[in-house]
Amino acid sequence: VLLLDEPTNNLDRRARRHLYDAVTAWSGVLVVVSHDRELLQLVDRIADLRGGEVHWYGGNLSAYEQALAAEQEAAERMVRVAEADVKRQRRELTEAHVKLARRVRYGKKMNENKREPKIIMNERKREAQVSAGKHRIMHTEKLKEARDRLDEAVEAVRDDDEIRVELPYTAVPPGRGVLTLDSLEVRGGARAHLEIRGPERIALLGRNGAGKTTLMRTITGELTPVAGEVRRHVPLRYLPQRLP
Repeated sequence: VLLLDEPTNNLDRRARRHLYDAVTAWSGVLVVVSHDRELLQLVDRIADLRGGEVHWYGGNLSAYEQALAAEQEAAERMVRVAEADVKRQRRELTEAHVKLARRVRYGKKMNENKREPKIIMNERKREAQVSAGKHRIMHTEKLKEARDRLDEAVEAVRDDDEIRVELPYTAVPPGRGVLTLDSLEVRGGARAHLEIRGPERIALLGRNGAGKTTLMRTITGELTPVAGEVRRHVPLRYLPQRLP
């Protein structure tokens, strides 16, 4: 059994491709924990750990997402049905109270008018009270059951925590000079000569050990250039790969 815990972290594109090939060729049992979507397309089953329990799904990541979407749709549909049932039970309970109040008023009126013998009126009153109590209990229990079903339906809907980052639009106007690397040479021999104007998004690619992090740290001023100059024209912040 081969256990892999986030195996693609810190790997460049070439190393990732080698890992994918190795996983595809692996003939034994493989258990992998990963957020790498391409890697998770190579597995045969997904184990979803949620709320202290493991739920199994056949197929790769795409099959898992389809099954999960179907489950969520069904769960949300059950919530809507349960909510409608709670409203209906509330309405029926209210209607029952109204009917019982009418019966009480009618019995009181008959008692005042004394249209029937007292013994009969007392028996009718007792039967009405018993019937009212049973009716009220029945509708109250139905409302409680409807609320319980609603709670179960809501519990079945996933409410996973999500990371949301709201970033304001850049304050750098188009064409504004942001960074100038003038014949820059960093430790390890990497060289760069360019001018960046904002707003722009640039991907810095290269194999592990090529000097990407060294270049970034030199741009921030953490490292001193071997040669050349770094000119920063706007405020700069650096989010490292690993936070202390």
